[in-house]
Amino acid sequence: MKCRIHVNQHVVAANAKAGPIRPVFTAKTYKSNLKSNEVALFFGEERVATLRYSATFKGRPSGVKGRVWIDVASGDVIEVLKPTIKRNDKDKCYRQPPIHVMKADGSSRFVNAYSFTCPNSTGSIAELVYRPLKPLSCGAKVWIETDDLYLRLASAI
Repeated sequence: MKCRIHVNQHVVAANAKAGPIRPVFTAKTYKSNLKSNEVALFFGEERVATLRYSATFKGRPSGVKGRVWIDVASGDVIEVLKPTIKRNDKDKCYRQPPIHVMKADGSSRFVNAYSFTCPNSTGSIAELVYRPLKPLSCGAKVWIETDDLYLRLASAI
C-alpha cells in the first residue's frame, strides 16, 4: 500500500517554542494517518534510512543545520533546506534544489529527488521528492513516497 511521509512544519515550530514535544512526522496511507518523531525505512530486516528529529539540536550530525534530517545506511546524511524552499516560492523560480545530500566521504550535492536503495535490492524502496507546483493536499512540497511494508515508526523500532 502506498505511503507518503512528510514533516509537519507547524509542529516543528511549536516544539521549538515550548511545551510538550509533539510528533513531527506524519505517515499517511489511504486508510491510516500515523505520527512519530522517528521513522525508519527497512528492506526485510535491513535498515535503509531513518528520519530523525531533535527539538534541541543535540545529536545532529556535523553539517546539519535543521532540526530534521535523514540518516541513510550508506553513510549519507540528507536534509531539506527550508530557506531554499521559501526563496524558490518567493521568486516563483524553482531552479534551486532544496535537498542537500552530504556523502560519507565529505562531499555534498543538491538535488530535487533522492532514491533510497538497498544493496540487496534491484530498485529503490522509497523516493524523497520535491514538487513545489504539485504539493500534497496538506500543502507539503517535500515528502517521501514508499510502500508501508518498508515503514516502521519509533515505537516499533
